[in-house]
Amino acid sequence: MLAAAGTIGLEALSADGIDAAVESREARYLRFTSPQRYIGIRSLRKTLAINIASRTSPSVAARIEGQVGCGFSVLLMKRAFLSHRIDFLSRAEAIANHDKYKVLLAALDIEVISAAETLDSEIGSTDAEIVEKGLALLKTCDFMIFDCSLENWNYIGCIFEMAYAYQMGKPIIVYTGTTNNNQRPWLRYHATRIAVTQDHLVDAVSDLARNVT
Repeated sequence: MLAAAGTIGLEALSADGIDAAVESREARYLRFTSPQRYIGIRSLRKTLAINIASRTSPSVAARIEGQVGCGFSVLLMKRAFLSHRIDFLSRAEAIANHDKYKVLLAALDIEVISAAETLDSEIGSTDAEIVEKGLALLKTCDFMIFDCSLENWNYIGCIFEMAYAYQMGKPIIVYTGTTNNNQRPWLRYHATRIAVTQDHLVDAVSDLARNVT
């Protein structure tokens, strides 16, 4: 999303101005993930440019298209913040959880983001730094997926992430699996959609990706 751009008059944006907007978004992203771990900066540039173009005139769209080298008939890629079990897992196990969702949602052209990708950079960080980094990551995403499908697991960090996402006005899809978590009133109150199977989850994400702005 590029809410700020919508307030500055896209028709007046020069090519340099468009590029500056993209660079600003990249700079914010790089603040919470190291250059060594950062993947997809070109897709982020392209996504942001398409988002700008979709809100402006054909002439401005054509100028952006010349910069990024792509057509605007392509769907705008949405970014999902994946909140899932990370505590007390190895980096490899946390990444495996993350990658499972990337595969599950691959056909929907969803960019799945989670703190699992930046665990190496948390070594030696304070609690405040870890939390603030996670919140910065959440702010860049269009919606949240909360996987609470493990029975009897205390999803303390995930629950706080869900509360922050709700306060930010971000849609939240909760995957409970076969647990009884879908019966919890506080969770149901904050959830936009609750899925109990992976098929339901994919359907919920697909519906949301088409409608979220």
